[in-house]
Amino acid sequence: VSSSVLTLNPNYTCVFKRNVEVFQRKAHNLRVLNHAIKELAFARDTESALDKILKIIVPSLASWMTIDIFRNGKLTLLKMEHENNPKLSVAEDYKRQINSAEDETSLVYHTLHNGKVWFVPHVTDELLEKYYPDGEGREFLKQFNISSVVIVPMYYNEKIYGAITFIQNQQGRHYHEEDLTLFQNLAHHIGLVLENVRLIEEAQREIRQRQTAEESFRIISEGVPQKIFRTDSAGNGIYYNQQWEGFLGRSLRSVYETTLLPYIH
Repeated sequence: VSSSVLTLNPNYTCVFKRNVEVFQRKAHNLRVLNHAIKELAFARDTESALDKILKIIVPSLASWMTIDIFRNGKLTLLKMEHENNPKLSVAEDYKRQINSAEDETSLVYHTLHNGKVWFVPHVTDELLEKYYPDGEGREFLKQFNISSVVIVPMYYNEKIYGAITFIQNQQGRHYHEEDLTLFQNLAHHIGLVLENVRLIEEAQREIRQRQTAEESFRIISEGVPQKIFRTDSAGNGIYYNQQWEGFLGRSLRSVYETTLLPYIH
């Protein structure tokens, strides 16, 4: 808390106080957001993009973070990070179990269905009992000492295709209303980057497949006795196999420089 003292006259003095913690938290959130945007801009594949995201968020803004996306009509755990690594594999197994069960009552499904941020500044036993009445899930989550949770939907082209969960499990650390704007901005940028990276990887995969197909065509065409050629849409030759060289008695280079129409019936 900072204080300011204003003396109006010898008889009256005004003291102004304000909680600077809110301003400090906003400044910290803005620094993290700017850092995240800068790092994500250089991501060119899904794995490196996710690694950058998790290293920025955990443990700076969250003790525990998960990214879930819709894949083939099902909710899939894309990535998870926990500041306490020994607990990571246990948490991942539990999360995948929930997703595979397609539990419509889970908080992530709830967020995806209504498209709104799910925010719990203080996680209580009563709240865990409400959302995990079976007891098994409730007891599992209690071992992580969860203190605060924010689940934010991820949009792309105005459609929800996943959600990000931010969790605090350190004593005394809780999320606040002013943190929600940060998480929504992060989810927006993460969603854009993941989709752009997916498109890049898809294009690269198509290029590799095309190159493989072309190489297979060349191997086959060079091993047969028939004369094979390909043209573009304008009728210009773009490929001749070696058999044309022997048939015409000249190099392939000169074959490309002339038309073969007189030889084609």
